[in-house]
Amino acid sequence: MQRVSRFELTATVISVSMFAESEQRRDRREPNSENACVLGVRMEQRKAHPIADIFPIMTEEETNDLANDILLHGQREPIWMYEGKILDGRNRHNACLLKGLEPRMADYDGSDPVAFAVSMNLKRRQLDDAQRSVIAAKLATYKRGDNQHVPIGGTSQAEAAQMLNVSKRRVQRARKLIEDGTPQLVKAVERGDVKVSAAAEFAKCRSPLDQAKLIDDFGSAAAAVKATIKAKADRAARKIQKSVPDPKRAADRADRISERWRCLSEMLQRYFALESSGTPSQVANAVRRSETSTFQRDTIRRLGTSL
Repeated sequence: MQRVSRFELTATVISVSMFAESEQRRDRREPNSENACVLGVRMEQRKAHPIADIFPIMTEEETNDLANDILLHGQREPIWMYEGKILDGRNRHNACLLKGLEPRMADYDGSDPVAFAVSMNLKRRQLDDAQRSVIAAKLATYKRGDNQHVPIGGTSQAEAAQMLNVSKRRVQRARKLIEDGTPQLVKAVERGDVKVSAAAEFAKCRSPLDQAKLIDDFGSAAAAVKATIKAKADRAARKIQKSVPDPKRAADRADRISERWRCLSEMLQRYFALESSGTPSQVANAVRRSETSTFQRDTIRRLGTSL
């Protein structure tokens, strides 16, 4: 049997100790498959409340940044639960899940969960007018039947607009977008990639199938809307260019009109001269000739010879 030297034994012990310490550090930062499974079950149990679903969810990149911030600085705000579901804090919950951290929870026991959720989101997140308009449109369509304990079934578009600090017209436009647009298009507005007015115009003239095809062709809803707006602007510019008359033809037409007015003026002068110095038959003949010749030069010439 081969004997192991003290040096080799020491080196082996150190290597095993370093490996164990490395694994412990990794386990603290990233969950293994068993932990992920446990947290996955918890995630299914902690479903989002319908009120929370009114607000846009973070992208994967934003969630990863939030997870790194929580890992470094801790979870500053608890995840607020209401009726056993997440009322506020879906993004924090996903971030904790990503890093294998146990989220800090708290129960909301107030009387107005909608106002609470709106206040929390507006306080923390930089939502633009388009995003707030979509939230207000969803809030105005949130029925009492969605949650029998929340008395917001009568929330009007005007009330929702006031809560989210947007105009009622923006809410109406956002509502139309939700009704006519595809989920991809609505999510693009919720992320702040597309304005409500542009998205609503894009959805108004196209079926959901055509919208989905254009979004797939251009790679994103924002690119599809931008390309569509540009194509519409180009068509309008070409139409304007076609409607502009040829300058030479316009000048010729103006000259012809000016010539006709000049002829008319000369004829009137000659009529007045005939009336004062000519005979009635001469005046009658001049009028008869003007009715059949539309003020042409030969009429003036004939009138001149009759004087």
